[in-house]
Amino acid sequence: MKCNKCNYIKINICVCYKFDSILSIHRITYPYLLIMSLQTESVSDSVSPSELSLLEQKKELLQEIINYEKDLMVLRKRKHDLELAIWDDCEHKWQRDVTAAFDDVCKYRCYTCNLYKNRNLYIY
Repeated sequence: MKCNKCNYIKINICVCYKFDSILSIHRITYPYLLIMSLQTESVSDSVSPSELSLLEQKKELLQEIINYEKDLMVLRKRKHDLELAIWDDCEHKWQRDVTAAFDDVCKYRCYTCNLYKNRNLYIY
């Protein structure tokens, strides 16, 4: 698999590109690869105009999926930042999480904000 940003061949993750200045690591997803394959494939002369139209529609749909993935990453980052701000501002009242298993990283949640006791879970 090739990364469409740096053409670096890697299996799942590429560390070459800051994804909208949010993450230093981005995943090489199948829509990226499909668009790359559509761009590199040569369309033969035997392809009918209707098939060519379908290929273009597929290409546009994949581009739309990529745009939604970018928006989703931005929203997840904003959610993460909000959780960290809530963790810093809340007057925590810790209680044991009854659903926590014996080997869970954190066994306590705040009664007020419902966040875990371990602040490191909310830091990138």
